[in-house]
Amino acid sequence: MTGVELDETAFAGPEHLDPAYVAVLQSHGLDDDSTVIDFGAGTGTFALAVAPHCRRVIAVDVSPAMVAALRAKAASTGTVKIAPVQAGFLSYAHDGDLWKVIAIRRMAGLLVTGGILRLRDLVFSYPAAGAEASIERWIDATAVDRPDVG
Repeated sequence: MTGVELDETAFAGPEHLDPAYVAVLQSHGLDDDSTVIDFGAGTGTFALAVAPHCRRVIAVDVSPAMVAALRAKAASTGTVKIAPVQAGFLSYAHDGDLWKVIAIRRMAGLLVTGGILRLRDLVFSYPAAGAEASIERWIDATAVDRPDVG
């Protein structure tokens, strides 16, 4: 740089500078179990603000310079919940906790051309971290002894 520091907050959306914005996100379900994907993360203004309020933040930006700056900023603040990713909105491929999307893509990949995938979806009301125990309880609660099944 030329010795003149750029005021990054001058280019941030007003919501990124408003502490009440996190409260708005929390009122819409943001919690300690949430994964936030921040597209166009830049140097991480929003990612750093939201990280203390969720499980992790995937900070996506197409610019290698922005991703490097974001990594450095997260490291300097000791923030470990941020995963910087160099990608664009169209090129980003999530490989984390969207297990349902992965499963549907795999099923669709098994179909022959013109094949039909019929899916009946169930909606669960438990956090992802408790999925295994919740599914076990659900199976136990719905299990029926059937003497005709051997």
